[in-house]
Amino acid sequence: EGRGLVSAVDNGWKRAKRTVLASKAVNLLAAVVLYFVAVGNVRGFAFTLGLTAVADLLVVFLFTHPMMVLLARTKFFGQGHRLSGLDPRLLGAVPLYRGAGRLREPSDTAPKARSKNTGAAAEAVRRQTIAERRAEQQREASAVGRGTDKESN
Repeated sequence: EGRGLVSAVDNGWKRAKRTVLASKAVNLLAAVVLYFVAVGNVRGFAFTLGLTAVADLLVVFLFTHPMMVLLARTKFFGQGHRLSGLDPRLLGAVPLYRGAGRLREPSDTAPKARSKNTGAAAEAVRRQTIAERRAEQQREASAVGRGTDKESN
């Protein structure tokens, strides 16, 4: 969304916090229900499930989030050092300020990412039935015969 790393971490935390809390609430609810309706070893499993859900919440809120905030504010990660994996040039980001009083132009958009489904499209073509292939060939032949190509249709 064009945010800086510190802003992205803060915004991501707001969204991730809801997901973490919802998933751990479901785990705790399952643990409580299982503890009261089960007997024997299953009751021990339910207790362990609840305990690990609480421990995970503590780790996320007291270690993971503060560590991410701390790392985002360091020079190495925050400014996108080449070895950090967050180098803006390698990620395809075009900065707003281009230097010497120049700002990014609307035509200076970031390079287009490769389509993730190129392999899937090739697989779909490979899995066509004989009838589908013949129909496609006939469409192409009729388009060439009319003097048009597929892209102009």
